[in-house]
Amino acid sequence: MVAEVIVEMTYKSVQELLREAGIVMSKKGEVHRINFFGGLEDTAHYTTSLEEALDRGLRMARPRRS
Repeated sequence: MVAEVIVEMTYKSVQELLREAGIVMSKKGEVHRINFFGGLEDTAHYTTSLEEALDRGLRMARPRRS
């Protein structure tokens, strides 16, 4: 049997998860901005979806393979 876990996704919960991964998230109106700590504008990503912000932020946090 597979158990399904449903977690309410809030701005604050996504922001905290990304912060732990080394990604900063801010919000202006309905637009979420994610970036590396101290990252420049060319590495920022903008979205209106919390799910996309979380997915993209976690991908950004993964180490890049050479």
